[in-house]
Amino acid sequence: GPAGGIALGMRSALDHATYDDCVLSLDAAAPTPSVDVFAALERLGRELRAGGEQVGGIGIVGGRFSPDRARAVRVPDEELVGAVRCHWIGGNQFPFYAVGALREVGVFDERLFFGFDDLDFGLRLGAAGYGVFADGELWHRERTRTGRLGVTPEPSLGLEDPSWRRYYSTRNMVYILRNQGHPRGVARLVARSLAK
Repeated sequence: GPAGGIALGMRSALDHATYDDCVLSLDAAAPTPSVDVFAALERLGRELRAGGEQVGGIGIVGGRFSPDRARAVRVPDEELVGAVRCHWIGGNQFPFYAVGALREVGVFDERLFFGFDDLDFGLRLGAAGYGVFADGELWHRERTRTGRLGVTPEPSLGLEDPSWRRYYSTRNMVYILRNQGHPRGVARLVARSLAK
């Protein structure tokens, strides 16, 4: 699954990377990157480190998570300015991870196979004291491009997907919530799943 591939790539990169390097995670479905995106993310990382932040990851679009509700929490449009603190960077959102952080917290957990591997990794970074950030201007531009600026749907974590996707998503979410010490979130997740 994706988590296993990312973990394998990260381990390979760590064999050659220095402490100050970053690892970029992409897959075949990644959009074509532009130079201005990379320049903006590099600038954001430099600014955060200069301000004393211990940066674990940066990217274009991230997410926030309410463990007690076992739900994503939408970042309001008005917060999409500068460095936006997140719990995780979304897949294919050009997530750059600091090698120093990877050496401390490890790589993606390949046991998750499909779903929420990025959330799990971001939460582990946060628990180790590393910040995870998205670039507010790039995120705002992405919401505008996709017609989601000003739209406030209840964020979902993909647990509504059918069959095997739903199975792995629910399984992984329970695993993450248990590892993070949130039994109330597990109870709510199970109650929601049974109500469907």
